[in-house]
This record gives sequence, C-alpha cells and structure tokens, in this order.
Amino acid sequence: HVQTILGFMPGISRENQLSKKYLQMEDYGIVSISEVVNISTISDSAPIVMVLPDYTGSRRLVEGIFEEVITNHYRPILFQGRGQGGNKLTTAKLLNYGDPSDLREVIQYLKYTYPNVIISVVGIGSGADLLMSYCGEYGSSSYLQSAVCISSTFDSETVYSEKIPKFYEILYLSYFKSVISRYFKTFSRILDMRHVLKTWSVNQFTEQFYCKLSGVTNTEEFWEDNSPLRDVDEISTPVLCINSLDDPMCSNDVIPFDLFTSSHYMFLLTTDYGGHAGFVDGPFSKSWIAKSTIEYLKTLLEF
Repeated sequence: HVQTILGFMPGISRENQLSKKYLQMEDYGIVSISEVVNISTISDSAPIVMVLPDYTGSRRLVEGIFEEVITNHYRPILFQGRGQGGNKLTTAKLLNYGDPSDLREVIQYLKYTYPNVIISVVGIGSGADLLMSYCGEYGSSSYLQSAVCISSTFDSETVYSEKIPKFYEILYLSYFKSVISRYFKTFSRILDMRHVLKTWSVNQFTEQFYCKLSGVTNTEEFWEDNSPLRDVDEISTPVLCINSLDDPMCSNDVIPFDLFTSSHYMFLLTTDYGGHAGFVDGPFSKSWIAKSTIEYLKTLLEF
C-alpha cells in the first residue's frame, strides 16, 4: 500500500518543461499529447516512446520513464484522454480503457507528423489496460514496434467487482466523480446524474454510467466488450507485462500465467514488491522499474 500511494505522488527530479497540444477527434472530442521542449539531444528521427498514465496520474513512474527516455535520446510523449489531465469534455464521453479509438487516432497523427519514426508505447495501470485493448483490437496494423504494460489488471471485471480494496475503490470513484461533476449539465442530458453520483461501488458506477453511455444493458455485456484481454489472440506486437506480486489491486491470482507460456508476443516480468504502479525504493526516489522498461524497448529497437 505504501508503494502504491508513493507512486501517485511526484518525485524529486529535474523538471522537464512540457508543451501540450490538444487534438480533436473524429467525433469532436478532445485529447492531448505533451512533448518535452528544449531538449537538443532529441533528433527528428528519434524513436517515440508514448506514455499512457493511470487515471490518477502515476506521476512518479511517468517522471522516471521520461527521464530514462531522454537519457537514451528518444522522444517522450504523454497521452491524456478525454477528461484526463485537465482536458475539457466536449462530448458526453470519458476516457475508457476498453475503447482504444482515440488512441488509434493519436497514433495515426504521430505517424503523419513523424513519418518513418518507430513508435513504442508504455501503459500504466488503466493506461496499460487501454494499451492491451489497442494491441488486441488492431493486431498487425497497430503501427507499434513494441509495448510495455505496467500493473495491468488483465481481468478488469473480476478486479473492479471483487478484488479492489474499498480504499482504492473510493479513490477511483472520487476521481471520476470530480471529473463528471464539472460537466454535470452535459451528462444530465442522457443520464440521471444525481443517481450516478450516489454510487459508491465500481460495479454500480459502471452500470449507471458506462453501461448507459455505451448503450449496453448490464455490466456483463459491458465487460465482454471492454475487457483488456478480449482480443488477446490477435496481438502481433511484442508486449512486456510488468506486475508486482504484492499489487493490492490486481492480486497474483488474476495474472493469466498460462497466457505467457502460449503466446509468442506476450512476455511477463513479476517482482515481489512494488504495489500498484509504485516500484519505488523510498519516499523521494524514482520508480526503479522505469529503467527496466526502457531497457526492454531499447533491446527491441537494437534487434
């Protein structure tokens, strides 16, 4: 739990100035990408490493990955979806880790902006689930050279319905409610928002919010369409999954170990300690898993 909480907090590191660019999606929704400015060591042909953070930010891990990416002269980019990182909502739709359509448009934009540049993506927590959904849904046409999923939940229905401790459940629901409350009128046109804001379990919130926005009748149908592993057999990108065996949200009995012995593209690294998207040595240290993450991407780039 200490590792997990520390992972939410920023570390003490050099400040990288970010330039945020807002992108309008096909349905007029708004997402953003942020790039580091004034880094002379990054060339136009440098490989891109895009980071998909957890809903709550995973700031310590994002900082560590950015520093490792810059050290290796790659181009780091931070992706933040609808309602995430202060992005305004122009549609009645939040970032949903089971719907990779926005991520697809962003990757296509990067391919257009940086033609012939190799793209790798690192997902953290819910960002890892989004990345896994993307790799499965788009298969061999993902445009990605490699991917890393850190602290993925794999079986999201089981994790969020049965495994998640109440403290983290309240933390996540508080985050979502703070976002949708700012756009109460927008969502009120299609949802009973007062009822949604009274829910204090992920299962109830999913049923009252995501199911109705998605047009499905129950949570079983929603998870069938949005599980990160729903198209796992279609993955054609080398994906490294990093999970701690003491993850308080995704316990080790949820990790599909059999998948990693049968798939040619899925690899698993487990650690004894690290919590959920934590992996820190102390209250002010960087996340040590960042170095392993970039070493994996670097090895595939060299290969």
